[in-house]
Amino acid sequence: MTRYASGRRAEWMVRLLLEKAGALVLRSAGSKGPADLVAMFTHGTWAIQVKRARPTGAEVRAVAEASKRTADPWALVEVNRGHVIDARTFWRGHPSQLSVPGLTSPSVVQVSPADHGGGIRRTKTPARIRQATQQPSRRS
Repeated sequence: MTRYASGRRAEWMVRLLLEKAGALVLRSAGSKGPADLVAMFTHGTWAIQVKRARPTGAEVRAVAEASKRTADPWALVEVNRGHVIDARTFWRGHPSQLSVPGLTSPSVVQVSPADHGGGIRRTKTPARIRQATQQPSRRS
């Protein structure tokens, strides 16, 4: 699979999760700009950059800089092997505590290339991803 194809697959996976959460999602196919997806919810709009691997410092800075130029929040979403690993959010150039609807908990979605019309299948999140994303316990 080419890099473009695997990146497109990750974008479609995130798009399907956002649509399931009630967003109208526009995909900027083949763009090298800061936003791959624009998700429009009834309560606001998100610009989203999707990465197949851990984003570099330059990629994080690019999204933070782009978020300075808009009044809407931005998200940098890391996807690995069909899993949403992380969704960092930015607002007006700074890291934010906002959460993207539909991407708040670790989730697994399997998307077949012919399934882009909305057929998604959720599976149970693997234990290693649940453990990596859970808050440390406060027990002494």
